[in-house]
Amino acid sequence: MVTVENKFKDLPETGAYVGFGKIQVQRINESFETWLVEQLFADKVLPSRFETLIVSGMSEHQEYDDKVQWDLRFSEQVDHEGLGNALLHEKRYDNEKVFNSQPRIFSTADYFQITVRNGEKGWVKTGKFPINVRSEPNHDAIMKAIGIDSIVDERKIPPIGIYTDTRRDAVAGFDAALQWQKFRAMATGSLEVMKRQFNAEIEERKKLFQDGSVDRHDIMQHARSRSENVLPFFIQLLPHPGITDSPTSLQPNYLPGALEATLALELEHAIYHQHGLGQDSDVRPISYVQGRPIIIRPNRNGYDAIMRFGAYQFNYITEDKEQVLAAVETELKKYFDVKLSPSFDIDVTLEMSDAHKIDQAIKEGNDNTKLHKWARDFGDAIRYADAAIRSWNKTERPALEQRYESIISEARTTHFSGLSSKLE
Repeated sequence: MVTVENKFKDLPETGAYVGFGKIQVQRINESFETWLVEQLFADKVLPSRFETLIVSGMSEHQEYDDKVQWDLRFSEQVDHEGLGNALLHEKRYDNEKVFNSQPRIFSTADYFQITVRNGEKGWVKTGKFPINVRSEPNHDAIMKAIGIDSIVDERKIPPIGIYTDTRRDAVAGFDAALQWQKFRAMATGSLEVMKRQFNAEIEERKKLFQDGSVDRHDIMQHARSRSENVLPFFIQLLPHPGITDSPTSLQPNYLPGALEATLALELEHAIYHQHGLGQDSDVRPISYVQGRPIIIRPNRNGYDAIMRFGAYQFNYITEDKEQVLAAVETELKKYFDVKLSPSFDIDVTLEMSDAHKIDQAIKEGNDNTKLHKWARDFGDAIRYADAAIRSWNKTERPALEQRYESIISEARTTHFSGLSSKLE
């Protein structure tokens, strides 16, 4: 049963948008439930049916064009702030764009909004889904021109034609809502290893607090960093449950959560605490990380896995950046599949054969698998690289430059000292 609210109370024809929305919500809920019963995490998910539909928008506003908005609310809210924030910034759905037109979408852990508009006024009160073609400034061409010349006459850049079918855009938006339903369900159903580790850390911190090893501020900031650094990275690493034709698609024999949680939890020890926690001995050279969906490749016995992410360091200021970058990349490549950018950002790829064995070991409580060791080794490698770069910039290079200047000065004096004998 879907609860409906129509905020266009004074416009009776807008009931058409309510009826359309109810049909779409029923369609995607049924499709979602059919999909969910086939998933390995079906019994662990937070209920993710859309049970509330709010229809609103704008009609004949003095300043703005008409629009219709469908607000879809989940049956149960995510009660973990860190997970909610992580889902807020993840966009796991297709935003279909045809002939330059598309629905406007906004998603959170608890609701999904779809908005359609066509640049005109007067159509919402009719309850229809108009089709039109309008022209708008070609913003891409304008920005490209500005990149070449800071002074640009936008009137000389031809506008772009926008073909808008509001019904088609709306259906595309509801299709995206279905993909978001699936991803939200998978994310909430893949937290077993993450929760187990978080709970163990809480108990450990409580003991440290009781014996005076840490203070309350330390405990709070540790938990905050784990939440703000680990959960978004974990969410980014999860596969795509809403598509079937991509290397990153959710595979039928794969239960997500263990591999992704392990990498996110272990690598966090090398990520900078944004809130001041950490001693001088606790070196965290990575500014932040950006995960990419895991790739699961079925094999004869189970599956292999490929995990990818970007590790973003603080931008080092060094006169010989290209040479330092090449030297660091050469050394890291001896042990890791990495590529460094000029800003010292690192693209990392980890391939694991028979990853199903590692996955099972983690779920059984093993905290020293190959993945654990790899993540720790990678964190240490970045610490060593960070220390080497800082030492080169602060000590080694200045000392060499000083020695070089001294040698040049001495050689210059010697070279020109012979002049006096010639001038006598």
